[in-house]
Amino acid sequence: RALLGLGVDPIRDEALRDVLDAASGVVEKASGRTWRRTSVTETHRGSDSYTEVVLRRCPVMAVTTVMVGSIPTAAASWTVDTTIGILYPPDGTAWLGPVVVTYTAGTAVVPDDVLAACRLVVRQLWARHGGPSGAPRRGSGPSDLDIQVKTALSNIGTLPGIA
Repeated sequence: RALLGLGVDPIRDEALRDVLDAASGVVEKASGRTWRRTSVTETHRGSDSYTEVVLRRCPVMAVTTVMVGSIPTAAASWTVDTTIGILYPPDGTAWLGPVVVTYTAGTAVVPDDVLAACRLVVRQLWARHGGPSGAPRRGSGPSDLDIQVKTALSNIGTLPGIA
């Protein structure tokens, strides 16, 4: 609310929550990384034998369960490369059939440049939403804010501290 200059307004709270979720999604898509802690369940199907599972969301904070076919396996016996999201089976064995993995993706600490980009996207989306007056912004061409957002999003992943 302080970022947007809003006071307490329960009527706008739902719209503000939607804008916050959308902004987080925009930043995650631009960076190719999951920043919010998110529980994910994925099914990986294949007709060939597996020797690893490439998880779709990274970084990976923890693997909760792994089911090979309909058989649960001890998640702790699997090895996970948390940065790139690759899950390796116990003892390097291969297996056939679907694998269902439940895990937590995201980070414990979100870097400052990612937070700054998210704040800019929030401001941009709120302005397009109608902003404090409730009327959409008018004009042609990109605004200064649009240019700042584009620059911030393109720099995520290239600034120090982002792998």
